[in-house]
Amino acid sequence: ETYSAIYVESVNGRIWVAPGGGGNILHSTNGGANWTAQPTAHFTSIFTIDFVDANTSYICGGSFFAAQGQMSVTTNAGANWNLLTLPAPINNNQLNSCDFVDFNTGWVTGGSGSFGLPIIYKTTNGGATWAAQSLPNAPLGFGVSVQMVDANVGYLKTSDAANQLYYTSDGGSNWIKNSTPQATTITHSNMFVLNRDVIY
Repeated sequence: ETYSAIYVESVNGRIWVAPGGGGNILHSTNGGANWTAQPTAHFTSIFTIDFVDANTSYICGGSFFAAQGQMSVTTNAGANWNLLTLPAPINNNQLNSCDFVDFNTGWVTGGSGSFGLPIIYKTTNGGATWAAQSLPNAPLGFGVSVQMVDANVGYLKTSDAANQLYYTSDGGSNWIKNSTPQATTITHSNMFVLNRDVIY
């Protein structure tokens, strides 16, 4: 089995692991000593598990080959995953990353392949509706990761060869491209945002 996403709460040993081909999420409450299956309606790879609090989480994934994007939410720590109805074109794009700062407000990014443009959308009502956001001089490729520090400050990484890194301080109304050599000349496959000033 290939796994494509993991979420770990180190303080209590809770772990969620998502399969590369969709289906059940595996969940452990004791640091991986024992596992139980949590069924989802996803039939494509799950790439992100994002917990807002102890019980509320969003997952997203998809396949650009199948032109399919999927997202689900749980409010009981994964005992039940509810598939969201996504509008076009979100549901036609592979969704690589989602990040919610609370139950209502979140962002999702992905794309349709190496020759398409990355997408970035924001919701303020738990995924009921979505608003498109734009990237200046958007490159071809995927949105790989979106990570928000809070409702205003966040970063977005794309998959193109130029390694575009974008920053927002207004919730994504404006995304500003980082022009430092470290962000544009070295190939990065992902990122981790510790806070508004520290990124790995």
